[in-house]
Amino acid sequence: MRDYFYWAARYSSSFDEVTLKLLRFLSCLAAVSLAFPVLARAQSLPPEAEAVKKYLLNSDYPEVFSETKYRVKVENLIVADLDGDGIPEVIVHMKPHFRQSPTIIIFKVSKDLQVQRVMEGLAPGPLQPRSDKYLDSHSLGEGVDFQVSTKSGDSADTGLVQGLVKSQKGGLVLYKQFSHLDGRRGLPSYIDMRDADLPPNTKTCAEFEFADVEQVEVTPRYSSDGRNVIAARIGKQIYAIRIEHFLPNGLLEKSVTVHAL
Repeated sequence: MRDYFYWAARYSSSFDEVTLKLLRFLSCLAAVSLAFPVLARAQSLPPEAEAVKKYLLNSDYPEVFSETKYRVKVENLIVADLDGDGIPEVIVHMKPHFRQSPTIIIFKVSKDLQVQRVMEGLAPGPLQPRSDKYLDSHSLGEGVDFQVSTKSGDSADTGLVQGLVKSQKGGLVLYKQFSHLDGRRGLPSYIDMRDADLPPNTKTCAEFEFADVEQVEVTPRYSSDGRNVIAARIGKQIYAIRIEHFLPNGLLEKSVTVHAL
């Protein structure tokens, strides 16, 4: 059965610079295609973004459980240098199908356009009450929540993360009171949510989901030294994520500040 997709990317310096034109999704099978937004005016993708687009479609689909590729929508691809080493990364803002998936993922792209997804994804914003907008890996029998001893400020390089790196598969989300692990296929995915506010007795992710990220840009606007940060708009707040270093094990050395609009 043929998969249909529409694609393009917006790479801009401000939230209001480009107006996206939404097109009707053409697929007759909604669960097996990757959807990209389309620019109001046709533009060619930068080579790094084109390489990531092909990589997503052909090599490392974002959400695969069992044999099913669940459709995600890519809202934006931004080519920018995040860690100040002079080599740009590709930052992808996406609408996932599952509520345990990141909303922002980062790709390293070499000079010869070889692509590598950074294992640690991002899900900025406060946790939200669970809605019916997303699928749940628990419902597939592919997810488990379990208690571990982790603290905000502890190194993320815990035994759980080391195990994820070693196994090279699965999706791990760390909270300060428990952890979630699922059996998604492909390269491993990790999200550090240990700074998220949760009621004291919360031991599972059954009642909440990640915040909807409305827009993403990469800008030095929220940086005191001119370094780029990822600025994610959520409601009336901007979550500014500064990447200090990409660590060899796929984790991020990062900081987050919140700014009111």
